[in-house]
Amino acid sequence: MDIGAGSDTSGTNHLVSHCTIQNTGLKGVYMRAATDFPLTKSNLRVEDCEISNFGRVGFCYQPAVQIYGCGQIVRNNLFRDSHHSAILWDGNDHLMELNEIHRVCQTSGDVGAIYSSNDWGARGNIIRHNYIHDVYSVLGRWVHGIYLDDCLSGVTVQVTSSRTWWATPSWRAVVAITS
Repeated sequence: MDIGAGSDTSGTNHLVSHCTIQNTGLKGVYMRAATDFPLTKSNLRVEDCEISNFGRVGFCYQPAVQIYGCGQIVRNNLFRDSHHSAILWDGNDHLMELNEIHRVCQTSGDVGAIYSSNDWGARGNIIRHNYIHDVYSVLGRWVHGIYLDDCLSGVTVQVTSSRTWWATPSWRAVVAITS
């Protein structure tokens, strides 16, 4: 892929798996559930993929994976080399786990490798056992591993595995929660 998104998927029960997506102009994978309400899990999944050098034309809000809706899974992927976030998400009952993320957010500020905001109604989201390292910006501070911004709630962040750790300078927040 030279421009645009690597995959644009909506509906239910779709799987993007064992793919290498690189050098996209915009995001790597965009997934949207068939409906937002009722809150029925869509079972849209991105698993075992490597997505790199994404967002080459549109620098901001062009992640490796962007998910909207209910019940999506982003698991066991490698995301690297980008201007902005690796995972942007909105909705309920999402699971983001076992991903390795590095060298993202390189030219952004007020950002996180995994980022969402502005939804006090979000519930049932889980972020766990991700390996996030070497996340930095040439713009300086305000780059985070996981950033739950602007009244976001309903998120469980589990940092219980030896695989879950962040290797960033001490002045950067591992998990930032703002209101």
